[in-house]
Amino acid sequence: MKKLLIILVLASLVSCENIGGKKITKQELGDSLWPFSVDEGILGCDNDGAIYFEYDDKKYPINNKAKAIYTNDINEIWLLDDELNKTEKAQIWRKSLSKVLEFGKKECK
Repeated sequence: MKKLLIILVLASLVSCENIGGKKITKQELGDSLWPFSVDEGILGCDNDGAIYFEYDDKKYPINNKAKAIYTNDINEIWLLDDELNKTEKAQIWRKSLSKVLEFGKKECK
């Protein structure tokens, strides 16, 4: 019975798709680079390189691979870029995700 329990526990760990997650905060990146309306969350990466931001038990896609897996709408927490929206009236601009994506790529390694 103990062997079966150990095998089941090991199998569940091996099948886990998430290979990492790190808490990131607005304070860490600074106001000008922080793209979200929430002050902190978990930045993670799945085995296939899908980078996501997790907040309140929801995973939001950061890159295209994640968009195929996670269906939560990042626009719920993604801030508008007020500076760009003042000058560029033709479309709605959001704050850059580049720094978050950079952190996420490091998390995937």
